[in-house]
Amino acid sequence: MMAIPRFLDSSITPQCGGQNDLPPPLCLCAFVVQAFQSVRNHQAVKSQSALLRNWKQSTLALALLSGFTVPARAERYAILVGVDKYSFITAPTQQLRGAQTDVSMMKRMLEFYGYQSTVVLRSEATRKRLVDELGNIIKTAKDGDEVVFYFSGRGSIAPDINNPQSKSGMEPTLVPFDGSPTSLDPDIRIRRLEDWAKQLDTRGVKVSIILDCSFQSPTRSDFGRQYNPIPRSVSRSLTSAGEAREKLYDGPGAFMSASPARGSAYEWLQNSSESRWSGAFTDQFVNSIVAALNRGENPAFIDGMREAQAYFKDKVKADYMPGLLPSPDMATMMEASVYVDPAFGGLDVSKLPADSKASIAAQARIQAERERKFRVAIEIMEPTEDKQRLQTYQKASKDLEAFLKERLPNSEFAPVGSPPDVIVQVRADKNKLSTTVTGDDMEKSKVYNFTGKDLRASLNSGLGTYLELRSLVSRLYRLSATETPTWKAKIDMRADPISLARGETFDLDLSVDQEAMLFLLNRDDADGVLQIAFPQPGAPILQHLTAPIKMGGTIENDSSNGRMMLRAILIPFKSSVRIPEVDLKDETKFRESLVRQLKVVVDGIEKKRLEWTSKTLNLRIR
Repeated sequence: MMAIPRFLDSSITPQCGGQNDLPPPLCLCAFVVQAFQSVRNHQAVKSQSALLRNWKQSTLALALLSGFTVPARAERYAILVGVDKYSFITAPTQQLRGAQTDVSMMKRMLEFYGYQSTVVLRSEATRKRLVDELGNIIKTAKDGDEVVFYFSGRGSIAPDINNPQSKSGMEPTLVPFDGSPTSLDPDIRIRRLEDWAKQLDTRGVKVSIILDCSFQSPTRSDFGRQYNPIPRSVSRSLTSAGEAREKLYDGPGAFMSASPARGSAYEWLQNSSESRWSGAFTDQFVNSIVAALNRGENPAFIDGMREAQAYFKDKVKADYMPGLLPSPDMATMMEASVYVDPAFGGLDVSKLPADSKASIAAQARIQAERERKFRVAIEIMEPTEDKQRLQTYQKASKDLEAFLKERLPNSEFAPVGSPPDVIVQVRADKNKLSTTVTGDDMEKSKVYNFTGKDLRASLNSGLGTYLELRSLVSRLYRLSATETPTWKAKIDMRADPISLARGETFDLDLSVDQEAMLFLLNRDDADGVLQIAFPQPGAPILQHLTAPIKMGGTIENDSSNGRMMLRAILIPFKSSVRIPEVDLKDETKFRESLVRQLKVVVDGIEKKRLEWTSKTLNLRIR
């Protein structure tokens, strides 16, 4: 049975009781309090600085008399490396674009945690400089310190030193600025990071390594993808027939990567108006951690990785980011305390200075504004000839933008390179245009097809209703994830059992102390797809809750080990806002009636005219 991880508050410190009931090191706390009180009452103390000086002297004196040493304060160090414009790549169109953004995002986040960051960007990130910086940390870090190594750039593979003739089991590498298109010599092998982490770990230093690159990349480079098509790896003739080893990293500490050893990493257009690119993984991971800090939480690595994986699994399932799978997987992280303990050594947000809290709130607010937008992209599947393809894209884009502006508030067209929530695949010939979308908020694997003379006709034939429902469910979820509930109703929600295997059933009991209207969303780590679990056509219960209810569910056989999130969102049944009812009896009328209801509910919550609250429950899939 899978244990539910226990999140520890790193800010809690032991308190001494009586003088003799604790080992001597802990009894030092009692003396410090007494010494502090004595100094405070001394008339000669005229200022806070003098008080602090006397307090430190008293503490030191006790330590010397008792034979103890005063432990040095734990420090936090980070090496942040970003390379997008490589010396051996001369064509500007073949360069990466987001390293500076990635490093800036990581540096800002780590500053909240108190890290001293060394930034090594672009031409500075030579092999010698990186080796020197790793060595400097070895010389500086001591027991109890926290160290982060972050790399945004390109990776590659090299023959296994112990079996150089083998084409399998090749070792992943990081490519520095002065890397080579042919030679492996400048690369930083992963074994160097493993050895570095082992040296630090034996001295009690806590190590975290984060990589945003790929090593063998199956990135597609054809027209109109929603990412930068330039691979985040370097392919060399010497190793082109080889295959990376399965295990990317085999060292101590926390290790997180945008991709597995044989997967892909991507950059995307983070801000189209400013033409600002970033690593897709770094963007999602950093913003997930900052959002949790803004909620007053002390997030773990598994929390940030869970959000990133859920987002990208949905995109991989839609087949537009092949090979993307942030690693390690949920099962691995749930079994290792380094991923479930507070990330980066932990942070008590309540103790941060006001300007840091304001900075966290501002960063979270920018991300929340981005996430509130429901983004729709177009991908031209046919015709395949470049000129015709571009013409089809331009016409379809114009029709889609007009529809979104007219019918879907808080939505936007996702231009080439930027991350979408839905991709509309288009196939056009002389007589008609057909569109395809995969999955919706109730049937995640179903493929929907709509046809018309152009995209506008397809939107009127059902594609528009489909996009409306996806938009509304997405907006409802994002509101519940980023905003503070405004209704004070008390909710009790429990599942039995809480830990399940694939194919097993569970009961969900839910009650609220006031009359309420219920929406239930779910998302599991298997695919990251968000769905509306209730209301559903044919459901035996109504949305109007006047008494406790019991619902049943089954874990699908394609679910992976990890978490399934269930989120109940409730609004007062009696309010000044008139909310349309959903037709639960007629399946053909259900979707349109749900769209009408969600329009009123989501709009009411966004405009603060409708109170709401929520409760989240996480099932463990083993």
